[in-house]
Amino acid sequence: MGRQAKTVCSQVYPQNRPNAVSKRHDVYIVVALPYSPVNKTLGEDDDWWVDQTVVFELYVADKKGAADPRLLNGEVMKEKREAILALFPIVDYSLGIKITRPRVVIPASSDGDGYHTSRIQARMSTMV
Repeated sequence: MGRQAKTVCSQVYPQNRPNAVSKRHDVYIVVALPYSPVNKTLGEDDDWWVDQTVVFELYVADKKGAADPRLLNGEVMKEKREAILALFPIVDYSLGIKITRPRVVIPASSDGDGYHTSRIQARMSTMV
């Protein structure tokens, strides 16, 4: 998932956003893997598939201006969000995963730290 996310943005972090970085990024993505299974299904070849939720969080730096220093950079947010949605479905047969059904849960919300964030959730099926 990180490899695919890097086609949208060069800065991708696993699980959590970093506490500190050496250089402020204009755009970065956090890919959060699931913690617990949501559903289990028996496949056609008697394989078990475990469904889980995976989250892509997109962070875009706020526009800086005298009138409003926390202004959403809407063009960049929309461009990057659409680029993430275009990645789906993500299928890796060597790992036995399929990531499908992406949906934008939060289109844009300020985090109060100079970024606006967008949250995209998808269904990840893993063969066990």
